[in-house]
Amino acid sequence: MTVDQRLTFLNSLSDDHLQMLAHDWALWARDQQWPPQGQWRVWLMVAGRGFGKTRAGAEWVRMKASCGKAGRIALVGETFHDVRQVMIEGASGVLAISPEADGLYIDVLLDFSATPLSQSAQYQLKRRLVVDATTFD
Repeated sequence: MTVDQRLTFLNSLSDDHLQMLAHDWALWARDQQWPPQGQWRVWLMVAGRGFGKTRAGAEWVRMKASCGKAGRIALVGETFHDVRQVMIEGASGVLAISPEADGLYIDVLLDFSATPLSQSAQYQLKRRLVVDATTFD
């Protein structure tokens, strides 16, 4: 398709269709940004800045949530600021990549970095923190 043909096609689309196109991860993702096939518990993506690790993680979270395979999803980062500013509100965060962002509900954001937890408290936290999926950034 030539550039003119692409522009003609894009100009023929409604705003709703353009919005859907902008959020169509299948159209924009590189092969290396898709989760591996088969049964796995850990997917490690090692890549440099600008590869799209945060976007791939956000898209994975959105896929899990939208298909009903995960209701509670933990977003884990080095700091509370990283999780909120990058993974949730950032340019490649969950809110930015989700056309249905109005329906998202962010339950609880916890930051334990400033307070060392006793082993007993850590055990209780692990027992109570039950999630269906987790992404780290």
